[in-house]
Amino acid sequence: NCSQISGALSDSWFSARYGEPTSKSSDFETTSGSTVQVWEYIDMGAEYTMIKSKNDYTIGMIKVYNKSPFSTEHDIKIGIPVNNVINAYGEKINNEKSTEMRIIIGTQEKGMSFTISQGKIISITLGYAQSK
Repeated sequence: NCSQISGALSDSWFSARYGEPTSKSSDFETTSGSTVQVWEYIDMGAEYTMIKSKNDYTIGMIKVYNKSPFSTEHDIKIGIPVNNVINAYGEKINNEKSTEMRIIIGTQEKGMSFTISQGKIISITLGYAQSK
């Protein structure tokens, strides 16, 4: 469940639970001034943006794709029809920021987004958007 994996979880907790990532980027600084790494778990269909703190990293953003087993608190997962998202989140949908290709819950910077292709969910992003 994506909602069970949220910020404030350290890299050591995360590695103990999910193992070492398939790939790990070098540190880079975002436009907001945070230093981050991107950890990718290809077999799980998941990518985690880890924000550097004093001695470790914490989860800043989660993106799931492909055949990821993770789901939201409303059981929305990859491959589900877009109508399921609309029915599950209704009034929480940010209609000003949402498009035909993406549904935004909350804000794009802090919230959740669902990417749509051919009427189905192809990726889910949860947390803070980080840009290089």
